[in-house]
Amino acid sequence: MSRSLRWKLLLPLLLGSALILAALNFVWTPRYLEDQRAEYLEEVNHHLDSVIEGLIPLMLANQLDIITENLGELQKKNRDWHEIRLSDARGRQIYPPMVGTPAAIAPHPAMQVIDKEIAYLGVPAGHLRVQIDLSRWLAKRHVQHGQLSLMLAGCVALLGLVWSVMVEGIVLRPLLRLSRAAKALAQRRVDVALPPAGRDEVGDLVGSFAMMREELQAYHEELLGEIGERERVEQALREHRQHLEEQVAERTAELVAAKETAESASRAKSVFLATMSHEIRTPMNAIVGLTHLLQRHVREPRQLQQLATIADSAQNLLGILNDILDFSKIEAGKIELESTDFELEAIFENTAALIGARAAEKGVEVVTQLDPAIPRVLRGDALRVAQILLNFANNAVKFTEHGSIALRARLQSRRGELLGLRLEVQDSGVGVPAELRPRLFQAFEQASSGTTRRYGGSGLGLAIVKRLAVLMGGEVGVDSTPGEGSTFWCVIHLQQGDGKAIVRPAHFAGERVLVVDDLPDAREMLQVLLESLGLQVDTAASGPEALELIAAADSADVPYRVVLLDWRMPGMDGYEVAGRIRGLPLGAPVLILMVTAYGAELPPAEASAVHFDGVLAKPVQRLQLTEALARALGADGGAGGSAADAGFDAAKAGARILLVEDNVVNQQVARDLLEEVGLQVEVADNGALAVERMASGAHFDLILMDIQMPVMDGLEATRRIRRLEAGRSLPILAMTANAFAEDREQCLAAGMNGHVPKPVEPDRLYQILTTWLPIATPTPSVPVPVATPPAGEAADKADFGKLEARYQAKPAFVVRLLGTVLEELPGDAVRLRECVDSRDLAALAKAAHGLKGMAGSILQDELVKQARATELAARDGNPEALALALALADSLQQLALAITAHLSRCGVESSPAPV
Repeated sequence: MSRSLRWKLLLPLLLGSALILAALNFVWTPRYLEDQRAEYLEEVNHHLDSVIEGLIPLMLANQLDIITENLGELQKKNRDWHEIRLSDARGRQIYPPMVGTPAAIAPHPAMQVIDKEIAYLGVPAGHLRVQIDLSRWLAKRHVQHGQLSLMLAGCVALLGLVWSVMVEGIVLRPLLRLSRAAKALAQRRVDVALPPAGRDEVGDLVGSFAMMREELQAYHEELLGEIGERERVEQALREHRQHLEEQVAERTAELVAAKETAESASRAKSVFLATMSHEIRTPMNAIVGLTHLLQRHVREPRQLQQLATIADSAQNLLGILNDILDFSKIEAGKIELESTDFELEAIFENTAALIGARAAEKGVEVVTQLDPAIPRVLRGDALRVAQILLNFANNAVKFTEHGSIALRARLQSRRGELLGLRLEVQDSGVGVPAELRPRLFQAFEQASSGTTRRYGGSGLGLAIVKRLAVLMGGEVGVDSTPGEGSTFWCVIHLQQGDGKAIVRPAHFAGERVLVVDDLPDAREMLQVLLESLGLQVDTAASGPEALELIAAADSADVPYRVVLLDWRMPGMDGYEVAGRIRGLPLGAPVLILMVTAYGAELPPAEASAVHFDGVLAKPVQRLQLTEALARALGADGGAGGSAADAGFDAAKAGARILLVEDNVVNQQVARDLLEEVGLQVEVADNGALAVERMASGAHFDLILMDIQMPVMDGLEATRRIRRLEAGRSLPILAMTANAFAEDREQCLAAGMNGHVPKPVEPDRLYQILTTWLPIATPTPSVPVPVATPPAGEAADKADFGKLEARYQAKPAFVVRLLGTVLEELPGDAVRLRECVDSRDLAALAKAAHGLKGMAGSILQDELVKQARATELAARDGNPEALALALALADSLQQLALAITAHLSRCGVESSPAPV
């Protein structure tokens, strides 16, 4: 610090001295030298004036020798006089004597030339020029200046030294001692002596520091006392904390024990529910399955009514059981919401259809109303949304004896992609008293104790709805007026879905439909629905008009495929119109669907007598209409008969099923259901026997595997079968009464492909089997060759003339359509062959599916069948798909030649691209 301060104090002195020296050197010295030079030259001028006075007489007397001698002596005496020249009045040079023209005087910075005119009595007598060399004079003056500068610098240095010594003694040394005392104080030492306090500013600083040190010393002593007190308090706190920790440890041990007890009770509860579910569902499996089989074979009306009562009772019991399981899973936190795209409209239509029959029996009208602001496709758990709406709707039907039930949905809020929806079910039933409403959404609670006895139910439905709504970030409530009705509502939050995720049915495109109804609004509503499905729609207001249109269309070779016929019409009702349609000599059969508000009361015998192909109940919903058309048109290509009615593809009849089940009743039910649709069934009583059958080389197309069995359970049997060569790609479906999600996850982890719940619902069983079973063939291991017709034959068989009638379009439209198809065929064939080379059956199924739609759009039925067979084989993992794909690629080449030939006949130039 002292060194830095010393230089800071000395620096102004040094800088001032430097400035003074610089001023002397660069300002005063040049002026001083210039003044000295002027004085010197003035002296020389005076001297030359004296010389000229002496030269005038000599020049008048023309004493040249004396003049030369005198000037020579003068030049020797003044060594700085570099040159002297004397000339007469006529300009002739007298001194120095010379021959020729005198040389010019060379300029030089140190040379000074003095010209003097010589005149006598005002008459010019001559000219004297003297060149003086000032170099030595200037050098002498510079030496004198340097000596002066050195003297000044020495004085400045001496002054700086004296100043430094004074600053050191008066300022720096006391400050240095004060700094040492401050450092010692920072280290909590107060034994370092302070410098003596003078009467100047440094003394004031020393005195202030001394006072501060004394105050700090007193504070330090006080702080030490406080620290000691604090340490004593902290010691007491540590002892208290240790005591608290011991108490917490004791409480924690008690809580852990209580938690383990609760978890044990929860596990016991889950095991109990799973066991009870299994035990209840096992006999229910026999009740549901055998009732279904009896209903298919019994014809006596009273017995059919009794069987329907048994089936309804079984479904009610299953509903109660499912409510208990759902409530248990929600309480245990084991329920997880899915996130998939779905259509809310389809859920509303399905709910209306499910409650429609019971509502119609009471004379209650069911209406639906969806807010147009709600996006068509939503993302969330569609199953749980449907469960909420159906629960509300079932209660509405249960407590409403007359009037109407309205299912509504409206958009309540929107934040980006997050939508807040309010679902409402309004009825005109008995209503709920205000004092009972707070208890409605509690478990096992109903409006009154008499409700259970009169209406039935477990009292869990609304409690489940409330918990599901909370899981979806919403709430539930009820608005009711006793005697007038109730509105049960629920607010849930869903995401907006991808509009492209829901695939519309494409197999209806271009089909011609006739709508017959005497009410204009009803005709318009059906026309809009049908056109949204891609159908070509005509309308008729009466039976006679419909008969004329049907006959005219058949004569024009553009027949109607489907007629939607109202029942109650003035003049000629639906029965009579349908009978007359069947009596027309039509070239193509027509499908007749009855549309009526009385469809539930239609006698089966009477309906079959007029050959109705289906019945639609008013108001017609989109989903209901789509399913009716799919069944009537046979969009999936399934065969008719009981199997098709049950949702089973008859093309897969004859497949071999290994049924692994230990319960004799379940064996009987499952065997009867499977053999009913033409499947071959072999039974194994436990998992070990199933493994033995597979290891022995037996061939099966699918295994239905029970889970809980003696000797070896279904999970272990599945693992062992998957290790066998024949079992690696074989579909294995769990068939169990265990209803919890973790049970299904265990099945998938063991290697199973899916799950069939007990009790078995026949329609659902047949749908699952249709998905997983391959098409049965006599020799599955041998690929079925597909004959490819020659190019000319294919061209002859391909008939594109029907496209104009199909689409009711001009030839130019058909040409553009076929041209587009022709451009796509080479790429389609390449994709098929790439799938064969890479053995990518998933991509092959997708490619064949697209080709099936393309072939259908240009009415190539044979190619549709070929593409469909390839798609099904690839989807089932059948190696036959590879051979079928190559044959399909060859057929595409023949199709390209046929299209090229047709376009040539139409006058369009085209060349088939290599396929």
